[in-house]
Amino acid sequence: MNPGTAGECIKCRTEKRKLAEISSEKYLDEKMREWQAQQKSERNKKNKMIAGLSGAFIICLTAGVLAVKIVIPNMHYAEAVKQMESGQYDAAIEGFSALGDFKDSPQQTVETIYRKALRIKENAESTEEYEEALSLLDSVKDRKACEDIIQKTKFDMAGFMLENAETVQDYLDAQDIYNNLADDMDCEEKLLECKYQIACLYSKTEVHAESARELFMELGEYRNSEKCLAELLAEHIELTDAYKQAYEYCENGSWDSALEILSGMDPNNESVKELSVKCYDLKYKAGLEYWSSKNYAEAFKEFNSIKDYKDSAEYLDKIKKIQEQQEAEKKAAAAESSVSLGELTSWLNGNWSGDGSYWKNVTFTKITDDSMMLDGTFTRESGRVGSAAKISKSSVQLVFNIDAFGFKDIIVVTKTGENSATVKFWSVTGEGIKGKADIIHLSR
Repeated sequence: MNPGTAGECIKCRTEKRKLAEISSEKYLDEKMREWQAQQKSERNKKNKMIAGLSGAFIICLTAGVLAVKIVIPNMHYAEAVKQMESGQYDAAIEGFSALGDFKDSPQQTVETIYRKALRIKENAESTEEYEEALSLLDSVKDRKACEDIIQKTKFDMAGFMLENAETVQDYLDAQDIYNNLADDMDCEEKLLECKYQIACLYSKTEVHAESARELFMELGEYRNSEKCLAELLAEHIELTDAYKQAYEYCENGSWDSALEILSGMDPNNESVKELSVKCYDLKYKAGLEYWSSKNYAEAFKEFNSIKDYKDSAEYLDKIKKIQEQQEAEKKAAAAESSVSLGELTSWLNGNWSGDGSYWKNVTFTKITDDSMMLDGTFTRESGRVGSAAKISKSSVQLVFNIDAFGFKDIIVVTKTGENSATVKFWSVTGEGIKGKADIIHLSR
């Protein structure tokens, strides 16, 4: 406040009266109350503002949670359903899988995989696509009944393989599938077709011709199997029953039977030629074995049936000469055996004269066919009776036991003519042969 009588403050130019008023206690109390009221009002406004903001935040937060938990998943779910219905299966599967357990997303995932598998199956243009469809179906078969469609897919895949097969293995693969399905589905016609196609391919190769024959025989009247079999056998004689029989005969040693069958077949056929030569060679070897063992009769049979093979004709000539010689010997033996002991002793019966010391005059007397009496041969007593035995057709042996001297005399008389003979004489003791005489000539 300015001193003196100035009407206002020299610094702030406030009237002195006003300054006195605002300096009073009453004034100050009033202003304090106004300030406090103002502060309270401001606090209330602030609290209301905070409360409003908190409510808005809670509302926003709740709305966000609802959006995350319900609204957005519903949007994604609806999008996945739309994708499934429009055939966008991969996107739909991804969408449903991302939703986890939201609503029936797991079931929708299975359904989408199932629909994808059906779409692939219906449009399949390769075995790989059928296998993909089967793989998808297999992945959901525990959660969706689809065993029938799995079987149908396999059946269709086998049909695709059969229709597009080019090799035996292709047909075998299709055949395996049909065999596995045969208990539940009618696959008989398809299996016959697989077998027929395999037989046709086999018939084009030498190494599998026998397999082709067996398959065509099993097929019977299916399609033109009988005609195919006839053509196959015409080209491959070795597959015919007749040839097989000939082969079996050859292996068992019945070569003549084998050659008889082969003689009715095409002689220019390589298989017929080979088997015929094999039979000839085996017969030739058998002939050689018989020849080595001197079984000339059997050797002749073998060589005679293949006389134009190798040197069989030469062996036949050799065998004929041997057989002629053997026949001559047989005849000689027969002639020899035709002279009996009785005939020899009858011829010897009678008086003979000889050039030996004791054989000047000798008489042989026939007692029986196999015994004779000898007189006038020795100074020893005469009238000795000895046994007679035939040695050959012209020789007879007489044995006389000399009891008085303890030895025996052996005399061999050989016919040299009707009225001539030779004599060989031995005296035999316990120590051996003694007094062996030279040949004595007799005449009647």
